[in-house]
Amino acid sequence: MVLTTPLRSAGWRVPLAVALASCLILVAPPTARADITRTDFPTVAQVKSSMKGAGKWRRGLGDPDFAHLGARPAACRSDLPFAAAVESRSAGYFGSLVGSRKYDGQVQVNVYRFASKRSAVEAMAALEVFLGDCRVSDEWVCQDCDGIWTYARRPAAPRQVGRQSLAWNQQTLGMGRGNARVIAARSSRLIVVATASHQTAPESMKKPPKPTWKTTIAIARKALARAR
Repeated sequence: MVLTTPLRSAGWRVPLAVALASCLILVAPPTARADITRTDFPTVAQVKSSMKGAGKWRRGLGDPDFAHLGARPAACRSDLPFAAAVESRSAGYFGSLVGSRKYDGQVQVNVYRFASKRSAVEAMAALEVFLGDCRVSDEWVCQDCDGIWTYARRPAAPRQVGRQSLAWNQQTLGMGRGNARVIAARSSRLIVVATASHQTAPESMKKPPKPTWKTTIAIARKALARAR
């Protein structure tokens, strides 16, 4: 999911940032509605600092009622491992990076609350199976539009975040190209999924480097501490 070019004007970056934040938010699964407040997520300053951001960063809060339309293979819809969640909410962050004009930084935080600790543990087990079965998949979130993304996922060694965690590398191809590290961390009946990504614009499809695991761990820990 998404973007920057070596040559860009200030006027071009503003609508692009809004579009990118929207794309990030759209991948949150549609479980029961939950009121979204800013205090549920890391601050813009915290994320910008972890990502070594530059200039002004933006944050958008997601709509938990947004519905996924489908995936290929059908079992690889990214909301399915969290289908038992009773609440979900999300936030997307976007901005420039220190020392880079060829790609930008993007962070997504999804928060899922389950009815019980057991249900959350089962969701983590389902996610682990999903990561093994869905190494490459396509997913779409709207009809007759550019909201189609190809995902390539590769499981990585778990990182110590929360009571239980899974980690993976993730590349995306759609309106630009993304290269990300992802950590899903559980604490009791809460699961937080933090995605730290470097993204290129549609005009530049060269794969950017990934953020470091240190960066992703820092964001995941902040997100889990703020989630409730």
